[in-house]
Amino acid sequence: LLIDRRWIYRDESKRLQPYADKVQKGIFVNKTSPVIKNQNDGQERVFLQMRVTAFGLTRIVGLVQKMKQVTV
Repeated sequence: LLIDRRWIYRDESKRLQPYADKVQKGIFVNKTSPVIKNQNDGQERVFLQMRVTAFGLTRIVGLVQKMKQVTV
């Protein structure tokens, strides 16, 4: 539902990411992971992790309830 409504998308590595307007509205936040060093090639990486805020959770619940009313 969130992908269809263009709230989130899958990036090139198939991870879910929020659209910027939804981050600006406070629905989602992107948290960065600590720097992780790959033991095989020595490269350092940082990953973004999408998180839903409390405000975002209420908005998603409202969206789901709205969709249930339309289908009934």
